[in-house]
Amino acid sequence: MSETFTNNVILDKVEKGVSTEDLQNTYQKKDYTFAEEVNASWQLQWIGQAVQNEIDFQKYTDEPDDPNYAWMSDQNMDGYEEHTDWFATQDIRNKTHHDLLKARIDRNNIYREVRDQGSLLAEFVSALGDPITYTPLPFIKGVTFANRAFKGAAGVGTLVASTEPVRRNLDPTSTNLETYAYIGGASIFGGILSGIFARRLSASVEDALKKTGDPEEAIEKVFKEGWDAEHVRLKANILDETVKNEPYKFNYEGKELSFNIKNDSKLDSPFGELDDNNLFRINFHRAVDFFESDEYMRMEFGQNIPQFRTASDYIEYQFRKALIKKDQPNMPFETVREQAIKSVLKLQEDRSTAGNKIFRKIGALFSDFEEVAQNKLPVTGGDAAKTAEQMIGDASTKTRANENGFATESSAIVESTMQNVFRVKKANKIIAQGFVKYKTGRTDARQIADYNVNTLFTRAGTTLNKVGKKFGKEFVDFRRDDTFPEFNEKVGKAMRSKNVYAKSDPVVKETADIMRELYDEIGEKAKNLGLFASQSNFTRLNAQLDGILKEIDDLAKTIPAGEKRTRLLKFRERVNKKTNQSKAIVNDFKDFEELDPLLKDYVNRVYNVEFIINELPEANKIWQTTAKNVDLKKARTSMDKKSKDYSNYAKQKEYYVKPPSDSLRGILYKAVARQTEGREDIFTTNVTVEKQINNILRNATRGDMDGDLGIGLSTEGNIKFGQSNFMSRNISATDEELDKYLVHDIEYLFNTYSDRIGKKIAMAERFGDSNATIHMLDLELKMIRDDWTPKTAKEIDDTLQRLYDMKDKYYGVFNNSDPLSFWKNRLPIALRNWASSAYMGEASFAAVVDTARVPMVHGLDNTWKYFGGDGFMNLRDPDFVAGVKANKWMFDAAEVVMNNTAASRFYEITNPVAFKAGVHNRFFDKLSLGLQKLQSPLYHLNGLSVWTKTMKDWAANISSHRFLEDSIKVSKGTATKFEKERLLSYGITIRDAKQIAKLPIQITKNGYHYTNADDWVGSKIVNFKGFDGEYLAGKLRQAVFQDVNRTIVTANIADKPNMMYGVIKIRSETFNKILNNGFGKWLGYEEKIFGGQINNGFLAIPLQFWSWSMAANRKLAVSGYGQGRDANLIAGVMGLLAMGTLADFLKNPGYYDRKPLGENIFRAVELSGTVDLLSQVNTMFETLSYSFDDPMGLRTTFGLEPRFRDQDTLDAIGGVAGAGASIFLDTMNAFLGDDAFEQRASAVRRMLPFNNLFWWDLLFHPYKAVEKGIVNIVD
Repeated sequence: MSETFTNNVILDKVEKGVSTEDLQNTYQKKDYTFAEEVNASWQLQWIGQAVQNEIDFQKYTDEPDDPNYAWMSDQNMDGYEEHTDWFATQDIRNKTHHDLLKARIDRNNIYREVRDQGSLLAEFVSALGDPITYTPLPFIKGVTFANRAFKGAAGVGTLVASTEPVRRNLDPTSTNLETYAYIGGASIFGGILSGIFARRLSASVEDALKKTGDPEEAIEKVFKEGWDAEHVRLKANILDETVKNEPYKFNYEGKELSFNIKNDSKLDSPFGELDDNNLFRINFHRAVDFFESDEYMRMEFGQNIPQFRTASDYIEYQFRKALIKKDQPNMPFETVREQAIKSVLKLQEDRSTAGNKIFRKIGALFSDFEEVAQNKLPVTGGDAAKTAEQMIGDASTKTRANENGFATESSAIVESTMQNVFRVKKANKIIAQGFVKYKTGRTDARQIADYNVNTLFTRAGTTLNKVGKKFGKEFVDFRRDDTFPEFNEKVGKAMRSKNVYAKSDPVVKETADIMRELYDEIGEKAKNLGLFASQSNFTRLNAQLDGILKEIDDLAKTIPAGEKRTRLLKFRERVNKKTNQSKAIVNDFKDFEELDPLLKDYVNRVYNVEFIINELPEANKIWQTTAKNVDLKKARTSMDKKSKDYSNYAKQKEYYVKPPSDSLRGILYKAVARQTEGREDIFTTNVTVEKQINNILRNATRGDMDGDLGIGLSTEGNIKFGQSNFMSRNISATDEELDKYLVHDIEYLFNTYSDRIGKKIAMAERFGDSNATIHMLDLELKMIRDDWTPKTAKEIDDTLQRLYDMKDKYYGVFNNSDPLSFWKNRLPIALRNWASSAYMGEASFAAVVDTARVPMVHGLDNTWKYFGGDGFMNLRDPDFVAGVKANKWMFDAAEVVMNNTAASRFYEITNPVAFKAGVHNRFFDKLSLGLQKLQSPLYHLNGLSVWTKTMKDWAANISSHRFLEDSIKVSKGTATKFEKERLLSYGITIRDAKQIAKLPIQITKNGYHYTNADDWVGSKIVNFKGFDGEYLAGKLRQAVFQDVNRTIVTANIADKPNMMYGVIKIRSETFNKILNNGFGKWLGYEEKIFGGQINNGFLAIPLQFWSWSMAANRKLAVSGYGQGRDANLIAGVMGLLAMGTLADFLKNPGYYDRKPLGENIFRAVELSGTVDLLSQVNTMFETLSYSFDDPMGLRTTFGLEPRFRDQDTLDAIGGVAGAGASIFLDTMNAFLGDDAFEQRASAVRRMLPFNNLFWWDLLFHPYKAVEKGIVNIVD
């Protein structure tokens, strides 16, 4: 027994614990029982120490804090001096706390004495009480015991190593030798358990042996039945031909090579041997085991080879490699290897996601993009994955093509977003400078953090003057009184009308001329790509559709009657219907006005819906008054009763008279009558006008302008998008006639035009037309021809529908519910905007984890290079200043201009607010619009916009440095595999990299690489025909853009589940039949090409604040954890945890140190984002279970109290239904509930927009904890 223990009187004072006498009686004897040895071992492990720490916490917090307690006095530290440093880290609150800490040291000394005298078996048994021992078991699988044991040992050893810092902090008596022993022992024990209990793959060789008794027959049985269940794709041609003992054949360089295959269990090598008689012998069991262990990727005669999809692909690679080598004996081994790989996989088409299987599956749980990227169609799967990549890919995850030496292709979403950012920023700068010149005559421009200072001062001065005029004062002397919006309107009107332009101010004309050049630049591209309605464009489309029909007919002749032929003929019906619709348009082209975007007065039309809604009621009253004397019976006899609209409007008198000429209805009436040349009667013309007005109200909310979305109605009356590939105007009234009903704000109009048409251009450049119509039909035909079987039928349909859905998400029309519907759109949008404005005031606190993401992704060395040579972020260092300033053109992040980017990182942006006629509707919609208008200033006021821009600028500088440095390494032949794959994964080919290295690149004394725009743009690169510096700059810009959005996690279309758009997909044929009725359509059901979906804005509310989580699922979990793309993963995770701790502190600084240690650790993990999706789901689950007095979830598992106390049914509903539902329920409870007045008043305060802005919240600091439902504090 130790002297420390026998002389210790402190333990006498420990209540409710193990007394001194009990410990002495237990441990004075020398022969300890096995149970005592196991207990002592368990107590010294991290979990035993954590439990004891929690028990101690319950005791010392029962007593008040004693700030006067002198724990460092000689009397209080007698006998414990060697642990003084540890005591200093424990934030000792009172004497009891100090006594308990000393008691822990004494206990641990005794436990260690008992453990050291015990057996090794006791240590192993105690390990059974540690949940970490079992954690890897569900994820471990393998063919052999050794394979499973190796993986289990590595997993358990890593996890135990991660707990050691916790244990060492709780136990000051621990030693380094103990740490090594724990990790080593855990690895051994975990390996043994995994070898015994971890999952074997289905239909393993061992199982087959039990059934057959013959090793050779067992192995053949395994392959015949499709052993590779994990990948599902064993090649049938190999299996069948192997079983039949027939020669295996394949074409190479125009020659047919063949050989016989024999399974030889006596071979030790997993590679196989080819003899002189063309007999290839291979040990299938050994080869499969080699593949499963991933050893083949690390070593094959000293060569790295890529990750194959299946074991059969790897074995086939061995076949082909041997045969090519025999056919070409003088060919270098590396060339043989490359030829064999290419002949097996068509690697450039293998766009499937690479990396760990578990993380790949997690990524596919919520992402349609990942589902398509990981599809299992054997022939056309690569084409489908490539289509997804070209459409909405964002380089967030690495593909197998990257590992095999092929670059990621630039996607339409990245290209259009990049181009739009640059165009909009340029346009906004032109308009801002024009405004300053218009008001002051000045032409200089001062920029600070992307803000035009002169514009801000000028706009602020204009606002002050406007207020001052009410009191007869003018604060700033300007040349003109116009506000910024009024200036924008003048420019817009001047661009629409030659007459207005001629009378305009010179500065307005000058600004209009420059903006016209920007419009022409976009219009020229769109026109060249055939995006506008014209006879020739429709004729071209018809010819392509006819070609597809011919291919279908030719294929049908080769397919016998059966399911496959039936599927093909159904496909033909769809193509034929589309062809007939297109031809009908050509035959009746009078319904379309051929748009020429290069006309001098062309400006896209966006309607002022709010103005129209306000005018309609009064105008309709006047119209109805003029019709009060109409003889309805007489009028109806002269109308066309066969018209399908007759019954809808025939009983309304006003439809038989002309509407007021000065109203929107009257203007449209005159335009329709002019277009039809008087051939239609008054009733028919009024019906046409009514439809046009409804379309204006509906389509304007979707942002449709000049038919760019191709909006139409199905035969059932549902809204459909993409009904036409071409833009056109179906309202023939002129801009001058519609002047007061149009939006003229040129800044808004150009931003809208640039975004929407830019997307159409990018899509057409990749797929031939803006809806990828022909491409998708070609792909479907290929899938039916090459891959369709009864087993693959559903996967083909699901894959195609996911691709169509991606296109709709790209254009923002995935949710097809009526925007005028109160329950499906207008109310949920209002609730989401309300919740955002009330709850997101402290969003910037959650974003502090960004500071750890940069060194995590790029490594500390690269991060340090950015900060100059003389010290951390030395802003005075000339190298630092020159590099940052010169390099800005490369990324040109525009987070302040494009404010939604910052907001969307944590909050799913809503659709525009719709307006509907009626007094009550107008009141609600104006209120909803007000809430939506608050979103942009909110993210400036809470600091998230500036924070996001700062972080992205930082990340972009380091990202561009790495791309430049790695390109130079590639050109010198010194780049590592990791560095090459990084370039390829962001779309920079090896050839691109070598050419980039030839361009002027500056390097600071600290090794930081940067560029200068003047050196690149226009530079011609020698021996790189067709490409120049501007092209390479574009490639580098896109790479940096994508890398930054992965580093500073920002959600993209590819990240988000369908529910975030307010959509649930119905893929079951049975459920589609159940919902395809009136009730289903009331819910929002819509039939799609394959399956159906429910569109309802309420479905998006539960995931409103999950944008970051969903993005992190791919950009952090799949990419970082599963693919190893981060340069410093371990340090990065630790940094994220540290920043999570800081975020928790910032949210509740006054109460942080009063929370239990366990809760602080748990909350740090939650806020770190390291397992964000899991923590979001857990929070929802905990809230639901705690509210019903049945605590469940991770906090309960770890013995922690619920985060919030006094949770009730409303909390449960809000926790599951989301913030929008919660704020509505809280409002109802505040005004109708029976809570105390103070509680209800506090609840009302929390619902106010901007109420929890971090700087505003300081005013309410004394009440902050109560009002926020403070984290539960143990009494």
